[in-house]
Amino acid sequence: MLSPIQTIRHSLRSVEFKAADEETGDAAFQCHITLQHSKLDDHWHVQLGVAFEGKDDAPVNYRGRVEYEGLFKIHADFPEEKREDLVRMNGGAILYGAVREYIVGMTCRSKHGVMELPTIDARMFVKKPGSGATAAAKQSGHPKLAQPANPALPAAPAPPRSPAAKKAPKPKGEA
Repeated sequence: MLSPIQTIRHSLRSVEFKAADEETGDAAFQCHITLQHSKLDDHWHVQLGVAFEGKDDAPVNYRGRVEYEGLFKIHADFPEEKREDLVRMNGGAILYGAVREYIVGMTCRSKHGVMELPTIDARMFVKKPGSGATAAAKQSGHPKLAQPANPALPAAPAPPRSPAAKKAPKPKGEA
């Protein structure tokens, strides 16, 4: 059985990336989602941006921003009043997965090792009833992601150290 929301296409929109010279700390993450609806063909255009940097400009291994966009279509039988929430949650989750994979690919050959975004609950992209804001929009925003909702994500666990940075254990009997 197919989902009532189908991806027509999704693609990379923009990237900013900088690796620190020395190994430092873990980045904090912020993300935002925006959407536009075309009533003519019932397509939904969704943009998701994820920024990663240190809190209060603290040094971190990686800092930057990745944005993806996608075009989605909802089945005609899906209830009209639930469509925006469906697009926010599922479109956001699909694009977040694409951003997450892109960041893994971008950092897998970087000097500080792989950085993986934390797993999220995609309900964070859905507006709270009556507030006009997403569930986590009250968190502090990212200056480069000037959107109305900037859900905060927890810091990712430290990436494993590169093999070159690890010291080999000494054989028994050696000092």
